[in-house]
Amino acid sequence: MTGDTQAGGDIGFIGCGVLTEAVVRGIRARSSHPVIRLSPRSDSVSRRLAGEFPDVIREASNKDVVRRCQTVFLAVRPDQLDHALDGLEFREDQTVVSFVATTPVARIAALVAPAHRICRVTPLPGIARRQGPVILFPALPEIEALFQDLGDLIVARSEDEISDLGSVSGMMSQFFMVQQALAGWLETRGVAPDAALLYVRSMLAMLGETALESRGVTSGALVEGHETPGGLNAHVRQSLAQAGVFDAYAAALDSVMDIKL
Repeated sequence: MTGDTQAGGDIGFIGCGVLTEAVVRGIRARSSHPVIRLSPRSDSVSRRLAGEFPDVIREASNKDVVRRCQTVFLAVRPDQLDHALDGLEFREDQTVVSFVATTPVARIAALVAPAHRICRVTPLPGIARRQGPVILFPALPEIEALFQDLGDLIVARSEDEISDLGSVSGMMSQFFMVQQALAGWLETRGVAPDAALLYVRSMLAMLGETALESRGVTSGALVEGHETPGGLNAHVRQSLAQAGVFDAYAAALDSVMDIKL
């Protein structure tokens, strides 16, 4: 996991599903980008990307990806990992990046030896638009450079921290449930569905942008800056706190830690 930085060269993906497609689209959105080589599965995604982008190449096999690439991404499910890597011969000078959930770097290292520059990366689907958090561990300069402008890069201090940060991604679907609840309430008040949904989505997007643009400002300070004593926002926040909503978030995340994905 240490050694000289191996910069440049083609990058390849073993496993070509939704996450690989999002990462490829994010990389391709740059003005300059490496040649990208894809494993043939999934067939539809690899063919679509290769047909859309001239420097994205669909290889005939995983072996071809490993043979032709300097950096190899592992983008398969944990239960597919052994089969996907069976018979592949990695080189000592290669960098291997794992998207494989819950699988430690040491486990990957045993499977891809003699390659020893190994890290885990956990992007989210918004990386296709170069948005959202990207977790990296351990820090490898060439991988930091690759992902630096594909979202908000967070270099974790440990694999436990990857797990903790990644657990919060379990909040994504409930975010849309909040949107649905707010827009639904507006509809019960007679607001047209399209107007209700647009208002809620625009407001929440505005708040997200405010938070991202307020680095160095605590969440508590943002709360105070968006309410007045006795006002609308203070009343709603206090009502939700009394109902145990914010405590329920912590309890739900604690329960995620017991799930074996």
